[in-house]
Amino acid sequence: MKSDLVSRISFSKNFCYEASDSDGASVGVLTLYNTRVFKLTTLYSSTNALLCKVFHIQSNESWLILNLYAPNTKKERNCFWSKLLGILSNCNLNKGIIMGDFNLPLFDADKRWGHAPNQDRKCDLASFIQNLSFPNLDLQGGSFTWSNRRIGSDSIQVHLDRALISPEWLLSHSCRLSLLPRVGFDHSSMSLSASPLSSNKAFPFHFEKMWLSHPALEGNISHWWSIEVEGTAMYRVSQKLKNVKRNIKSWNRTNFGHIF
Repeated sequence: MKSDLVSRISFSKNFCYEASDSDGASVGVLTLYNTRVFKLTTLYSSTNALLCKVFHIQSNESWLILNLYAPNTKKERNCFWSKLLGILSNCNLNKGIIMGDFNLPLFDADKRWGHAPNQDRKCDLASFIQNLSFPNLDLQGGSFTWSNRRIGSDSIQVHLDRALISPEWLLSHSCRLSLLPRVGFDHSSMSLSASPLSSNKAFPFHFEKMWLSHPALEGNISHWWSIEVEGTAMYRVSQKLKNVKRNIKSWNRTNFGHIF
């Protein structure tokens, strides 16, 4: 993001920023932070991504945050995913957050109206997320982050913006991703809140959307459910559910990382 553009933005005295350079239609990426609460160090910067190490002054805790704006074309996006995976492979991702405009829906339900999502492009994004083993946070307060701002049959809404959180972060923090009202732009803003979990609080089991991107999931669940259980109808159902839950936890640790 060009310095002359950022300089025209008015910030409070306790706020500072890290910014990447712009290139043509892409205006770059901006990370704004409160200097009384955080210290930031830029680890990688490009037109479409800004990777920073964040240090929380009060708790002496640090983590990585990657803000991104994915390219528009499939070829550029695939190069972008590959380059990010290479960069992140050299980082300690035990505590990390990846947020921004991924410029693609991940699931069929992520798009309302218009042409159906391109399956190949969805698979490219799903593969990137699977290689990271970062769970995709469910969006609260709405289903779509972008709109073409038209009405009636011309309206199109898509879930393009999302947040990926490292498994270790989810084990130690309660995280919530909320959709904020869209004001003046085609994208809606999102708010990510995270608060430390108490040490004696068990992390609840819940179904992760990212599992649907794995081609073996449906067959595995069918197999686990088909395992014979003796007893009353209600008992058999409850035991089958427990069996699926136990197996999917183990399968998840192998394919996506330890998040339970």
